[in-house]
Amino acid sequence: MNKFIITILENKFYMLVGSVLIALLFISYNQGKKAGFIPADVLCKEDILKLDTCKDDLKNLNKKYAEDMIQCKAECKLKTCKDVCINKVREAVENYKALDKVLECND
Repeated sequence: MNKFIITILENKFYMLVGSVLIALLFISYNQGKKAGFIPADVLCKEDILKLDTCKDDLKNLNKKYAEDMIQCKAECKLKTCKDVCINKVREAVENYKALDKVLECND
């Protein structure tokens, strides 16, 4: 094994071929790495656009929810907001009972 290494080191042709191969491997690796690199903004373009669309949808849905809740509380529609109406009626009954007790004590 040592003789083989010494022969290679003594023979300049093998050293030249080995150096050229190593240089070609290094250059090929770097060129492949540069060619395969995709910037994050290009790679994630569709995700960024989808995220912006989702944010816009969220804003619109929050606005619609707020409008619906205002309408629900103002008109107390049974089809759209039955639970809110039930809670409002219960709260009104409890307030009436508390007020009735206060008025009974004052009479």
